[in-house]
Amino acid sequence: MIPITGLFHYYFSNGTLRPFAGADLGLYSMGAKVKFMGVETSDSKTYFGFAPTVGAMYELNDDVFLCGNLKYHYVSSEDIASTWVGINVGAVIKISK
Repeated sequence: MIPITGLFHYYFSNGTLRPFAGADLGLYSMGAKVKFMGVETSDSKTYFGFAPTVGAMYELNDDVFLCGNLKYHYVSSEDIASTWVGINVGAVIKISK
């Protein structure tokens, strides 16, 4: 699966700890490949989806932040809706002149 989404965050404060809420909105490309007894088949489709998000950023210094968030993905398809929870942790590094 490959998500191709736009992201919106609203930050509740501008201090060292910055909690936020937001959402991803866009397309999710899903595909599968199966090989059985020498016969290979594949299929892929693209669906609309969104992911409400909550998280926080912590400022280590002016250029480096630690970031963590929780996302609830919802993707609609012809037959059923797919849902799952994602937990993301990482760093944000400012690039400025």
